[in-house]
Amino acid sequence: MPWYVYALLSNFSWGLGSQFYTHYSKKISPIWMNIFKGSFAGILFALTVLLTGGFSAVSWKPATLFMLSGFIGLGIGDIFLLKSFSVIGPSRTIMISAFAPIFVGIMSFFAFGQTLDSSKFISIIFLIACVFIFALENYRQTSKWNFKIMLIALLGVFLDGVGVIISRTAFNASSLGLMEANVYRCLGAVISFLIITRLFKVDFFGHLRQFSKKSLLIVSGGTFVGSYLCLTFYLGAIKTGHLATVSAMVTTGVIFAAMFECLLQKKWPSKYLLGAFGFFLVAIYVLFKAG
Repeated sequence: MPWYVYALLSNFSWGLGSQFYTHYSKKISPIWMNIFKGSFAGILFALTVLLTGGFSAVSWKPATLFMLSGFIGLGIGDIFLLKSFSVIGPSRTIMISAFAPIFVGIMSFFAFGQTLDSSKFISIIFLIACVFIFALENYRQTSKWNFKIMLIALLGVFLDGVGVIISRTAFNASSLGLMEANVYRCLGAVISFLIITRLFKVDFFGHLRQFSKKSLLIVSGGTFVGSYLCLTFYLGAIKTGHLATVSAMVTTGVIFAAMFECLLQKKWPSKYLLGAFGFFLVAIYVLFKAG
């Protein structure tokens, strides 16, 4: 399957799964939601590997790199993204994720020598305009600019970008399959969860025991789509695709997230979201034209 098909399917899964993540991040907390999705996805990946031939031999270096990628990106970076989901919504957060190709492009240039066109930085102006529009929207609603949540989203995007670079390095150093790679990434995330639960006193199982069978089925289904399928398709894209271009395909994720968000809330997108989307499309156009 071509890498761009993987990227498209990954963004569709992320756009749908983000709706579930937003709901439970608000209801409980972004940290709890991230622990659940990372742990449950890891179990699903491990079962898939065991049912399809078992684990293959792998040297310590790529295994460690995949775990480090999961520790940074899935374990820590996604907490910031889920926090942003719970405050400004998934479509706005994923739009801010358009900074990802800038971050990934710079890092992949130094790590792998992939071409970095300086004209890509023109898109930063339009992306900053998106952030300003969201801040203006928040100011009109609450009389506060709340740039803080934008910075939180950007931090999550940056950490996920670091995870992408490390994962690509691990793929280049091994012939590990997608499912096994995701097992190691989720294992790294689980290690970060063990540290986080101690630091922030998160009662993970206490909240889990309060779930009804219906709620548990819903959050599990959301994780299956938003993490298991999303990560499978995403690693398929970054394994062979041009990293900055893969990240730039976030445009489809914005469309999917906004579509699902409006359907669930049964309302049309706001004028601020539409205005920001216009600047966003210009930024994406510049990125693809430069790439």
